[in-house]
Amino acid sequence: MKGMQIMRETLSNVRRLVLAAGLVAASAMSAQAQDWAGKAEWDKTVAAAKKEGKVVISGPVGNGWREALTSFEKDYGIKAEFTSANGADFWPRYEQEQKLGKSLWDLRISAPDTNSYELLARGDRIADLRSMIVLPDVTGDKNWAGGYDAIFSDKARKYFIGFGLVGGPLAWVNRDFIKESELTSMEQLTDPKFKGKITTLDWRGGSASNNFALLLNDKKYGADYINGLVKNGIVVTSNNRQQIDWLIRGNYPIALSVTSNILFNMKETGLAQNVVPLQGPQKYSSSFGGLIAFQNAPNPNAAKVYANWVLTQKAQSAIADAANYNSRRTDVKPGELATVVDMARINDYVNTQSEEMLPAYEEWRKFSRGLKQAE
Repeated sequence: MKGMQIMRETLSNVRRLVLAAGLVAASAMSAQAQDWAGKAEWDKTVAAAKKEGKVVISGPVGNGWREALTSFEKDYGIKAEFTSANGADFWPRYEQEQKLGKSLWDLRISAPDTNSYELLARGDRIADLRSMIVLPDVTGDKNWAGGYDAIFSDKARKYFIGFGLVGGPLAWVNRDFIKESELTSMEQLTDPKFKGKITTLDWRGGSASNNFALLLNDKKYGADYINGLVKNGIVVTSNNRQQIDWLIRGNYPIALSVTSNILFNMKETGLAQNVVPLQGPQKYSSSFGGLIAFQNAPNPNAAKVYANWVLTQKAQSAIADAANYNSRRTDVKPGELATVVDMARINDYVNTQSEEMLPAYEEWRKFSRGLKQAE
């Protein structure tokens, strides 16, 4: 199977990463324990954050993410008020709150999409995140694949951080219901025999909009392909867990833009064992592992402390373990072999969350307005 082949091809890279992780982690911990130029100012920030008493965060759906992201409380004694929400739901809510003059959020744990890039272009919503990050454990080039600059998705390298490095398919198929002899590639999904068998997460925002922007601009796919999916009755849902339940049960045995960490959690429980990647365009992203800071945050000191904390080796390891996630940090063991990016073939991948993808996002946004969403 293609999924197994990908895992075998990347296994040697994973082993090297794991070996290096222990060495780099030990070095980082030693350096962090020592005094550094900004430590006195950092201590003041932590003290002020404790007086604020909390940090308010929006982030990914899933118990693993919630568990890892709220463990901040144990490390700093500052409450982490966490609300899970998809991008398609969060950004309209955020905009409405802003219109009412309310600034309720300190941070969002999410990679950028069209909504967040639009706010950045306006210049009055998104905070300079790079200026907030000060811990040596975080800013060191050796701790990140491609170096520290590579974790920023925006051209200015200061507003959107992507702490994950997640490869993976645009689509998955349940082989309990559709054999490999019937379906081997995403290119076949416009065939009428797959009518009524396909779902996608809401393509108006989040990772799904990124994926469809990629498809729209891919020479093998494009507008005719997407129209073919619509003709085949592709069902659009905003319920991550329901989509995976449909995939596992066979209600809709083909799924695009799946929330991978939920799927992998299901696999760990023994479910979804025959749900495998479907061959298609190669992509990588930080998936849900992004960080966005807001101007006029209600708890600015706690926001700064949290932003640094979530990028540390300790926090990234917790996320990798709890959410089956692959950190971009070189000293963190991958949480899921199936989505490890093969760095030797990185040029074959498209980074769907980079600012360079904005023209494709805009093209998709205009195109998607004319599509009928089956519910």
